[in-house]
Amino acid sequence: MDPQDDPEARIRDLERPLADRAQTSELGTQPYPYPPTPHQSAPQPHSTGPSQAGVIVLVVVVLLLLVFGAGVAIYFAKVVPDGSVTSGRPTIAGGGGALDPTPEVPATENPPIVVLPGLPGGDDGQIAQAPLGGQFSVSGVEGDKQVVCNDSLISVSGVSNTVTITGHCVSVTVSGVSNEVIVENADRISASGFENRVTFQSGDPQIDNFGDNVVERG
Repeated sequence: MDPQDDPEARIRDLERPLADRAQTSELGTQPYPYPPTPHQSAPQPHSTGPSQAGVIVLVVVVLLLLVFGAGVAIYFAKVVPDGSVTSGRPTIAGGGGALDPTPEVPATENPPIVVLPGLPGGDDGQIAQAPLGGQFSVSGVEGDKQVVCNDSLISVSGVSNTVTITGHCVSVTVSGVSNEVIVENADRISASGFENRVTFQSGDPQIDNFGDNVVERG
């Protein structure tokens, strides 16, 4: 009898590969992995476009440019609010307009003359002429001076000076310490300082006395 015609033999032939595969699985063995065929290639990395670092750098540069532009605009807005360059006199920030020019003190035709009695060049014992309508000053220590007043403004200061003033004076001002002043005629007499004595001979002057002084008619 031909084995191929035996159904049981054919069944055993079909079950043999299944039995061999089950035995292999029980023994823990696996078929040997075959290397990939030549036509297969390794997976290529996926391109994701620009890197994150490049994007961050670009954003930082844009922010810096915006901040710089805003700072320049604010600076020029503060320096020149109306956008124009001003010239001439400076202005005060916060309003108020231009600064007023400093008033100039007019020069007098007859500047004050300072005489120092009791010191070299003081010309003690000589008569000094006060300028007409001008100012004349006498100062120093322990001097003796005579002054002719021509509607002038006389100022006496220093310590222990003796001053005789003749003529008419617009005003006589005495300061310092222990000065003795004799005035022929004056519209106004002012005394300040300490222990000064002013004696006027005529007229009715306006008297301003400050401090420990004596102003009297003589």
